[in-house]
Amino acid sequence: MGKYSLKIWGDQGPNVQQQPGYMSENSALQFALYTPQPYTPIASGWSCSTCNGSVSAMAFHPAFLGMMITFAVMFLSGWGIIRR
Repeated sequence: MGKYSLKIWGDQGPNVQQQPGYMSENSALQFALYTPQPYTPIASGWSCSTCNGSVSAMAFHPAFLGMMITFAVMFLSGWGIIRR
C-alpha cells in the first residue's frame, strides 16, 4: 500500500511567501491507496459475508428501535394537533 501526501497551493504556485487574502501551501492531508485483491468469480463460491442477514440485524439495532419510537411520537403528536 502506498502512502501519499496531497499538496495544495494557490494560483501563485508552491513555496510562495504568505500574504493576507491568498491561499497558503498545505500538504497536511495524507492518504493511502489500497492493494487490489485478485478477482474471485461468484461461480467459484464467493459470498458476501457482511451482506447476509443485514436487514434482520438492523431490526434489532437500538438505533433502529429509537428511530421507530421517534417517528411514532412525531406522528401521534401531529395527529393530535391536526384534530384540534
